[in-house]
Amino acid sequence: MAGSRKYSGVKVLDKAFDTLETIGSSERGLSLTEVVSELGIPHATAHRLLHHLTDRGYVEQDPATKRYFLGIQILALRARVIYVWQIATRARPLLRDMMLATTCLSHLAVYRNGEVVYVDRVDTADSVARFIPVGKRVPAHCSALGKTLLAHLPSRTLQDYLSNADLTQLTPYTLTDPDNLQENLFLVRERGYALDLQEMEEGNWCVAAPVRDYSGRTVAAISIATKDPSKAEGLHALASIVTETALRISTELGFRPESDQIDLALGMF
Repeated sequence: MAGSRKYSGVKVLDKAFDTLETIGSSERGLSLTEVVSELGIPHATAHRLLHHLTDRGYVEQDPATKRYFLGIQILALRARVIYVWQIATRARPLLRDMMLATTCLSHLAVYRNGEVVYVDRVDTADSVARFIPVGKRVPAHCSALGKTLLAHLPSRTLQDYLSNADLTQLTPYTLTDPDNLQENLFLVRERGYALDLQEMEEGNWCVAAPVRDYSGRTVAAISIATKDPSKAEGLHALASIVTETALRISTELGFRPESDQIDLALGMF
């Protein structure tokens, strides 16, 4: 029975995507009857799908013609993705410079719902596939990138995260107590960079710093990662290169130190 419900849920999701794609292919929008005809689904099913998609903003109905069009939420998602790739495009040359200066793998990532999403990376000559691939999602609490991004969340968002997140222990060094994590985030915010001291993977060390936009809001983070214990001993020294690179990327996005108002106004701690 459970397997049947799961399959049914997948079919509904497929129909929702089919509905969006069908409506999106028509410049003049579609009526309910046309959606039924195009998709070959029952009238009641089409009405229910359109109701839910409209309620979520992915579809809009013209009140005069009653025809359905793609909603503003589609545009919002598109703009969000485009902005992330704009950040990546501007950051890549500087990530490469950071890799060359530190001989460590360089990463760019963004925060999404308690996780870090890796957007880009620049490899060293010997890094190959043992490091995290682009597109990978990992828990935020156990990585330098994640702790950097968490440290600059609005106060209420962070408190919600600390109250509800599953702070899974991945290594003996992972911070799993919310109070200890919040104390660490205070330090991250104070000194301007975060460390991952084998918290996500034993034998792996990282340092990360925030990337800000024109308003001073933290929109991404960059990091370097190494599996070399000798480099790990000098992470605090390497942090100056990471923070300087993060500032250069932020400047590319229009950030000016005097514009750093949003993060400072959050009153997180």
